[in-house]
Amino acid sequence: MHRFTFIFGLSLVAGMFVLASCSDDTDAVVVPVEDAGMDGSTDTDTDTDTDADGDIGDPCQTSALQGNLMLEGTCAATEGECTAGVSPDDAQGSCNSGLTCCLAEDACELGGSGMTNCQDTECEGILPGFQGGCPDNGWCCGDLGDQDAGPGTQDAGEDCVVDLLMGYAQFGGTCQAEGSACEGGYVTDSEQGNCLASQNLHCCIGTDQCVAGGGGFLFCTTDPCTGYVNMEVGCPSGETCCSTMK
Repeated sequence: MHRFTFIFGLSLVAGMFVLASCSDDTDAVVVPVEDAGMDGSTDTDTDTDTDADGDIGDPCQTSALQGNLMLEGTCAATEGECTAGVSPDDAQGSCNSGLTCCLAEDACELGGSGMTNCQDTECEGILPGFQGGCPDNGWCCGDLGDQDAGPGTQDAGEDCVVDLLMGYAQFGGTCQAEGSACEGGYVTDSEQGNCLASQNLHCCIGTDQCVAGGGGFLFCTTDPCTGYVNMEVGCPSGETCCSTMK
């Protein structure tokens, strides 16, 4: 079975979300000196909003996925006005107290810079997702691309691996016939791993891979996952592989 440096891979993915959100934003709000509470009757403002927080109709920003994904939207009076939903982590965002940051329909696609996409159904796989920032009340899901471990080379009964987190993590297992029962589970959308495709083999993940390969940051549990990673793979039957990082 193959181990992996989980903390490095997860930190990299989280960091890429952060970098993707740090675009050159030149829309910073500047408070003129005369508006700092000392303007009296000399206030020359017209319709310019100089508050630190957004009013109704102003652009806003909020975060999701434990602060690793920044999302754009527009301030509104109530959440009921949000056709593309709100962030499950911070519905108010940068809006004034009592207001809601309604997510734009392209917030998910733009916020992840290629690492998130919109889907019609609830997200599956390693990274968590949420319902918001997409057209038609869709789901915003993590997208790490093809996670297979390269061309199939391993025959039935031989050791196999499946790459996770853009190749910075791996779970090991054994090649077996497609559809065969597997206590440790298969990696969603990457069931084949590096097993021979010509024989319709899948990589059955070992039940020790979550704990043995997690470097102390992954654990198996029967309780709901509250950490950044949530996988039904690499654990004994009925348990879920979760991360200690939140």
